[in-house]
Amino acid sequence: MTGTAIAFLLLAIIILWGGLALAVVYYVRSGAAGGQPPRDREGNVSWPRDT
Repeated sequence: MTGTAIAFLLLAIIILWGGLALAVVYYVRSGAAGGQPPRDREGNVSWPRDT
């Protein structure tokens, strides 16, 4: 493979795994993975903010 092909392959791998990591973080922090989402002092869900 040429250097350009290797660079694009690495870029695709980084984008794929980075997107997967962001999806997992969002899933866990949103509370959908189980448990309760983080709440502020008033008891309102503090993340993610829909408003």
